[in-house]
Amino acid sequence: MQHLPHVTFAERESLVGDGSSIYAFAAGDTFHYVFDHAGRDCPVGCTTHVASHFAVDAKGGVTRVDTYDSAGGTAAPDWLYRGRPRPRPCAP
Repeated sequence: MQHLPHVTFAERESLVGDGSSIYAFAAGDTFHYVFDHAGRDCPVGCTTHVASHFAVDAKGGVTRVDTYDSAGGTAAPDWLYRGRPRPRPCAP
């Protein structure tokens, strides 16, 4: 998030594993925020995700863009990992 205007400090909560997160990216005059509630075996890499994607326009209007639930069996949408790396699968 440090690349966004007015953000003066941002860091990871942990250097090991995975967990719930909030992150953002800009597209033109719109800021996008993703709230990812992650769970199940997060020290290895969370296996469940329920994420909500919101857009905030230049006037401050907020729109819910999409919601993703990994339990639904569909592939994760691109917006879920925009601005952050996709998790690597664990080695067997």
